Amino acid sequence: MDEEVEELPIDIHLNKLVHFIVSRQHAKKDWAETTRVVREQINAAIQDMPEHPEILKLLSGTYINYFHCLKIVKILKQTEADSKNILGWYTSQRMKDWQAVVKQYEKGGAYLAESGHLLHQYIAHEIPGIQGQLSRCTQIQQECDKREADLHKMAQNSQKAYQRQCKQLGIEGIDVRRELIDQLKELPAELKRIGQTFSEVSSAAKFYLSFVAFTCDGKYQDSLTMLLYIAEHGDVTTYQYLHGEEPLSIESPLDSLLSSTQQSKGDALGDADAGGIDFGDADAGGIDF
Repeated sequence: MDEEVEELPIDIHLNKLVHFIVSRQHAKKDWAETTRVVREQINAAIQDMPEHPEILKLLSGTYINYFHCLKIVKILKQTEADSKNILGWYTSQRMKDWQAVVKQYEKGGAYLAESGHLLHQYIAHEIPGIQGQLSRCTQIQQECDKREADLHKMAQNSQKAYQRQCKQLGIEGIDVRRELIDQLKELPAELKRIGQTFSEVSSAAKFYLSFVAFTCDGKYQDSLTMLLYIAEHGDVTTYQYLHGEEPLSIESPLDSLLSSTQQSKGDALGDADAGGIDFGDADAGGIDF
């Protein structure tokens, strides 16, 4: 019956845990002074440690408590096995130092009081702080997810608008500059067709000039000169219109535009290999007829 009573759990308020341990004489009242001595022993012992991954992990930025010391002693039993004599004692100074730390921890139950103090600190301060940080991170993640969805939707809308604009221009939008230049190949035939339609308005233009001359006492006889010239001669160059004769040769701007496009692509590839970005000269990207 007494054994069953001893095994019954006891509810202890967290704020009174350390006081309970001391009042029940599981630890002495000067446990804090004992742990201070232990800290000094630990600081001296960690100056000489074997190269072991588990030990390095335990010592990396962690507050070393009693249970860490037990793990270190367990590891040292493997790394310092060669220093064990026939009586079962370790001659290694490392083992002696950490065994002394564990013994000092257990002296007066200091490890129990410190464990209760650390437990109170973790539950009362560390865990709520982590929970608050977790809530903030969760909120930030939700905001980032929403922002990502908005940007994805904006990207889709921009892509659709780009495709609509390309469709209006009659291009696929893969190589915009080249596709626009290719459309210029149709320009001479289109200008020739438009020039032929000007002959249909020739009579109307002449009637308009007669009407202006009648109403304005012969003034403005030089109106519509370009319209009448195109109606008579069709699609002509500016040189022919200004000088009254055809030029000896006509250079198409398509050749220079195509060569500049190929050169721009070559420069872009060269800059990409060099790791730089060259946006080129804005003036060189224009169309000069």
